[in-house]
Parts: sequence; structure tokens; C-alpha cells
Amino acid sequence: MSGPGGAWQPAVGERVVLVRTGQAATVVRLAPTEWGLLCDLEFDPPAGLNRPGARRVHASTELRPLEE
Repeated sequence: MSGPGGAWQPAVGERVVLVRTGQAATVVRLAPTEWGLLCDLEFDPPAGLNRPGARRVHASTELRPLEE
């Protein structure tokens, strides 16, 4: 999705990567704030585990689209 000025912005349901760690996640909720867009992410569970991944909030500037 494109934001102001054509910059990429995540959308709910989109697969993303946390740039700092390389972890893959799915965007489950977006919250616009006066400081920018916050994204509630559900991270992929570690391989072999049959449980939901951890959920954490990150700024959209920390994310990039996942190229699968």
C-alpha cells in the first residue's frame, strides 16, 4: 500500500519483515498516531511449534514488505 508521497505503508493482513531482526509477521491491526503509524504484528512461531506467534507493536518505519 502507498502512503503520502508514494511511500509504502503496511495494510492489515499484509506479510512484513521487521528490519532490525529479519523476523516475519502478519499485520493484524493499525493505529495512526500523531507520531506515525503503529502496527500490531503477529510474528511467525518458531519452526516445529504448533501455537500462535507472539504479538508486538512496532512503528511502520521499522517494517518492510515480505517478498515471498
